[in-house]
Amino acid sequence: MGVSKSGRSLGTKGKLNKHNTGKEVQGEPEMQQLGSFVSSIPELIAQQTALFPFGIKEVSISFNVKGVSLSLSVQGLTRGESSSRQPREDSENFTPPPSLIVEGSPVPALTKAESYELEMKPGLAPQLSDISKVWNGACRDCGGGYPLTCCKGKQKYKDNCAHFLSDALIRCGFSELLTDGTLYRCDQKDCECPNERRPIRAREMWGWFKRKAVRKHEKVRWNDIPRNSGWWAVFQLKESEYWGGHVIILDSGAWEYYGTCSYPDWDQYAYQW
Repeated sequence: MGVSKSGRSLGTKGKLNKHNTGKEVQGEPEMQQLGSFVSSIPELIAQQTALFPFGIKEVSISFNVKGVSLSLSVQGLTRGESSSRQPREDSENFTPPPSLIVEGSPVPALTKAESYELEMKPGLAPQLSDISKVWNGACRDCGGGYPLTCCKGKQKYKDNCAHFLSDALIRCGFSELLTDGTLYRCDQKDCECPNERRPIRAREMWGWFKRKAVRKHEKVRWNDIPRNSGWWAVFQLKESEYWGGHVIILDSGAWEYYGTCSYPDWDQYAYQW
């Protein structure tokens, strides 16, 4: 298999073998070899997409039946080229680009949960700061490596930011996230809380932030959000890189964020209530 990224070969070109397809092609009839190769293409691409964080630009196939020479080439999009991709409403099914570390930007909160779920006293409204009481620092894996501790339904998506954040917000008292009909929810068949499915789309969480906000800073840099100004629900966006965006909760006093990761180099939309 020949899979290339930025002009560099990442595999052996010219044959498929048991290691990369699970099927032996040498010695089979010519048409069987071709059929085996074609049927393996989806699997081969699926194995390689993690190498292309900005998406796939081109897939090419070449083969020579007589000489039994088969190859597959996958060309990935660069950071700049990704801007030409069409928006995807189901961004939760696509791995976001790697986040960048920006000196001076908020750091991840490494708290340990005080309790799994808060009991709200009658007459008291939940506060954004309550997330610190239920958030598990292990959720700082944007790939969803800890679904058993980060989601009541024990599910995960390729982009877990809204999924895990909404789960934590629900567990600290924002039960309206369970009844808001504008929010698309977890659609996994084996969700272990089917009557309490969590919202999973960052852009829709952004809409919820805006509906609740009494103060806001929109399309600003990370350092335009005032320090020591309380807790903020933040939507981060750079459409040329990832249309779905990203969500975090920011403690501007401790200068820490709660979320799977953060994109300080993207535009920041911060809301407070």
